[in-house]
Amino acid sequence: MEYAGKLSSSSSERSCLNWHGNREMLFLTQRFPGGWRKSPKSRCRNPDGDPAGPWCYVQRRGGHQEEKDYCDVPFCDEPG
Repeated sequence: MEYAGKLSSSSSERSCLNWHGNREMLFLTQRFPGGWRKSPKSRCRNPDGDPAGPWCYVQRRGGHQEEKDYCDVPFCDEPG
C-alpha cells in the first residue's frame, strides 16, 4: 500500500496513465506517498489499499476507455 517506487508499467506491460486529472478525485490525497496526488505522475500506486498490491490505470486494449491493471512489484520480505 505504501509503494513509492518508479515503476510505471503494469504487469501486462502497458504504460500507466497519469494520476493527475479527473481520476485523481477518486482518492484522498493522503492515500498517495508524499501526500500529494500530482507526485505519483504515471507510477504504480495503491491509493485504495487493494490487498493485491500496487496498480495503475491503463488504456483498455482496442478502446479509448481506461481500466485498472496491477503492477508487478515484488513484495518486501517480512522482518524476522
